[in-house]
Amino acid sequence: MKEYSIEELECIRQQMEKFIFFVKEHNQKPLPRCFHFCNLIIKNIDISEANAWDGREELSEYISQDWKAAMEIHAGLPEYYILCKTNFETKKINKEIYDYIVKLDKLISKL
Repeated sequence: MKEYSIEELECIRQQMEKFIFFVKEHNQKPLPRCFHFCNLIIKNIDISEANAWDGREELSEYISQDWKAAMEIHAGLPEYYILCKTNFETKKINKEIYDYIVKLDKLISKL
């Protein structure tokens, strides 16, 4: 398997952190299981960075596996929606969530 570059890993972490922050900011209920996998991706990138980016090939495989797990129907990410006070708010927030998911999928699935 090909490995992510350090720049790609930093970009994945940054986008994932923004995504999770956005969802937590707009969410009024417990996060679905998929966010466990998203947090795991960030944690593994942090561990690799702390170890001078050692094991990037293995890390790349873990990221790919964790993202696939987050994207499984039963994990919740493909169907994740936030319930807000108005339909307009819901549509706007869901569009932003969708955009984050698409951007992350392009970053992670490029291998």
